[in-house]
Amino acid sequence: MQYIVLLSVLLIGANAQLSATRDQECKENESFQTCGTACEPTCGLPTPTFCTLQCVMGCQCNSGFFRRTSDNRCVEQKDCNVAANETIPIPPPATNLTCPVNEVSNECHNPCTEKKCPQKNAPQVNCLMACQVGCSCMDGFVRNNQGVCVKEAECPAIGSQTCGTNEEPNQCHNACFEKKCPVKPQPLVNCMEKCDIGCSCKKGFLRNRQGQCVNPTECPATGSTLTCSKNEEPNDCHNSCSEAKCPVNPQPFVRCMMRCEKACSCKKGLVRNRQGQCVKLAECPPTGKTDTNPCALVLCKPGHRCTMSTGQATCVPGSTDENPCNLVDCRTGHQCSMSTGKPTCVPDYSDTPSPLFPGNGSDINIQITPCSTMKCSAGTECMEVQKNCTEPPCGFQGVCVNTTEVPVGGCATMRCSAGTTCQEALVKCAKAPCPSHAACIPNSNETLSSCAAVTCPVGEICTETLVQCFVEPCPPLVSCTPINSTVINSTTTSDSGCASVSCPVGERCEETTMACLMAPCPKAVSCVPMNGNQNSTARQGCDVVRCRANEVCEEQKVDCVKAPCPMQVACVSIVHLNSTTPAPGSTCAKNQTMSDCLNTCSEDKCPGMSKSMMCTKHCGQGCACASGYLRSSDGECYKPKDCPPECGQNEEYRCEKCAGTCKNPEPNCPGPKNKSCKRACICAPGFVKKNGKCVTLASCPDHDHTNITCLGTQEYTDCMPKCQQLCSGAQQCETGMEIAMCTPGCVCRPNYKLDSNGDCVHNRHCFKTTECPDNEEWSKCLSNDNQCDLASISMIANKDQCFSGCVCADGFARNNNGTCVASDKC
Repeated sequence: MQYIVLLSVLLIGANAQLSATRDQECKENESFQTCGTACEPTCGLPTPTFCTLQCVMGCQCNSGFFRRTSDNRCVEQKDCNVAANETIPIPPPATNLTCPVNEVSNECHNPCTEKKCPQKNAPQVNCLMACQVGCSCMDGFVRNNQGVCVKEAECPAIGSQTCGTNEEPNQCHNACFEKKCPVKPQPLVNCMEKCDIGCSCKKGFLRNRQGQCVNPTECPATGSTLTCSKNEEPNDCHNSCSEAKCPVNPQPFVRCMMRCEKACSCKKGLVRNRQGQCVKLAECPPTGKTDTNPCALVLCKPGHRCTMSTGQATCVPGSTDENPCNLVDCRTGHQCSMSTGKPTCVPDYSDTPSPLFPGNGSDINIQITPCSTMKCSAGTECMEVQKNCTEPPCGFQGVCVNTTEVPVGGCATMRCSAGTTCQEALVKCAKAPCPSHAACIPNSNETLSSCAAVTCPVGEICTETLVQCFVEPCPPLVSCTPINSTVINSTTTSDSGCASVSCPVGERCEETTMACLMAPCPKAVSCVPMNGNQNSTARQGCDVVRCRANEVCEEQKVDCVKAPCPMQVACVSIVHLNSTTPAPGSTCAKNQTMSDCLNTCSEDKCPGMSKSMMCTKHCGQGCACASGYLRSSDGECYKPKDCPPECGQNEEYRCEKCAGTCKNPEPNCPGPKNKSCKRACICAPGFVKKNGKCVTLASCPDHDHTNITCLGTQEYTDCMPKCQQLCSGAQQCETGMEIAMCTPGCVCRPNYKLDSNGDCVHNRHCFKTTECPDNEEWSKCLSNDNQCDLASISMIANKDQCFSGCVCADGFARNNNGTCVASDKC
């Protein structure tokens, strides 16, 4: 009751200024209310059952009368069904209102939600999201206790805050979010993100039911421990939605919230049935006639197989030469696997393949794939194809195809995008030879993509070779080769073609243009017999290439569209590995020795520096780390125990005295060999440490930021974010902006977003000034957006996860590029 009185006082004060609203003339059977009910009785709902404690100012029906929606009149209940004789009056437009100083007319005015001067111990009020014509405070102004709109700085001082025991003043107190003593059952509360001046419990204290801040040990007991039913166990993070359940047919599409509650979950290996009991998967009711197979639970002796006879599983003689799993039929969702020499039905394999190369890098990873457990009929073979799924990575499934249709397996038929490389690993099978499983693995971060970022050793030069790929732009193959080496185009000799080829007697050189993905296509050079009846020596590659003195020909297979793939041929200088005489004038730094075959890519490095998986075999003369030493990111060689730490972004491992500050950004820096140099990770030149991060000098407090003026809906920040949230639901990101580079500026306050005009507006007002792109419309719930991959699935919106924004209009769906297109063009 006291909340209503307090709120009434506020609204009565506001009423003195809302002259246009206050002086409006009420109709018959109506009277003006300064604090009327939010749920006025109507003909359709004479007695409202639930209503918020909120004041609504305006004309309302007198006692005993009800609002008739047909003409908006207040009538007795017996006249509710009488037809109205006049049209509904149109409320006066907001433009005709005469508002006091610092106020503007507003067609969606709400005195309850309007911002007011802060008040000590202000009550928490739930406001009804309703609009009425009235006068609102201008931007940058708030309403004081007298109902006048003033600047926030002109609000009266609240005075000193007197707090209770174990409490402290807080300028952003929220009683809903404050930590409290635990209770059972734990209620689910939705809190509003708002700040009030008040008293909060000190750190380490909780508020009890009496409103006092006490030590957690003084909180009342919450009752006995959780008692679970049969086959259940207590779980601090139970989720009834995502818990494993008995399969049903058809399987519904359900989106579960990632939330935890303390409750009882089924024990490991059990699922919950429709009666709420935890049972074994085999005890679940059948979902279809193909789901239950008695043979899946029968193990026959060697030389026999299970078959169905008169509705029962029976063991009959069978071939002993075939895979034992071929004699077992497992039910849907299971597959046969050999366990301790016996065929056993186990749940299906995981669609997510395990890593191809474990940490030690020496053992070949073995994993079960669809084709390793699939049985195809005579004349067909199993081929793995990628499944269609809504979120990558998509798994694989086995398909039986004619033998003549099966292409060359492994990486020969794998299409990897730019930045990834195809790699193979053996898979487990019942009968040798076992097939291989191919997968696209992302290249190491150290993979070189341009000669601009490569420093080659002495006597070598960086070369870029254009490779063929399926997704442009194609990355060049970067490698360091000896200066006097001659690299020959893939599958061909040099540009001179047959000019550098020596064919045997009776054969001639022939050039053939290869099929490739990107022009110009290379030419393959080979020796063919001059006489068509003569047998060819079929010489290609290094067999037909003449190299210069002190050079040797090398061959390496290249990736191609269709097997067999040709060879890449190159003339490489002969390197003498036993040479101990360094090049004239070449000296190596401490802990380094001259090497005639140095490969900086494959050289052993300090922990934290990733070693590239895509290093070439070429080597040249240069300074290598001595035996027992490792290369660090600073280019020096250290013993493993002395390796420096890996520094963060915008940091370098240098002398501590070289670290710049806002007052002295360029200090006198001693050299690395100076005795006073104590090395550590410090900010790189041009950066200074602030809040634990290395930021630009522009973030220093002595820099002039007076030219930056933020609006009332914005707040100042030393470090502008890379992306800002838009009203439409998308993000606006700065292109070419370094993430770690801090630039001061203004950002939207919490609960505010950028509208179509680039202004910060409150979430609730986004729809007023936001224009949705083509084929999109405004929605109160973004989870209702149609996705191309989910266009045929009916989804139920989760009200707890709804945010307003732009969604695809009816008949349109959002594709992978984020654009709404016609559903039939997905």
